[in-house]
Amino acid sequence: MTEKLKPCPFCGNTKIRDDQYIRDGRQVKCRGCGASTQAYNPSANEKATHLWNNRADMHTELVEALRPLVSSHHIDDKCQCNKCIGRRVLIKATKEG
Repeated sequence: MTEKLKPCPFCGNTKIRDDQYIRDGRQVKCRGCGASTQAYNPSANEKATHLWNNRADMHTELVEALRPLVSSHHIDDKCQCNKCIGRRVLIKATKEG
């Protein structure tokens, strides 16, 4: 039985290709942004899906870990400092995730 693939942790796309064979393995790839994971034999099919799904979990954990760092800064939607840009990216990732 194959695990259900989670949406892309980067762009949120649910159209994920898991039928791409690569030399000695398998690739899972987002049709939206091209993000991918690869796994090699033995058990490449299961490993590739597992890696894809776990990366999505790690992305969520990273978003939560970074939240205090960017929320303590001033809020300005037009500011181009790294903290404000990071905050906007974090908010977008949280809403899409």
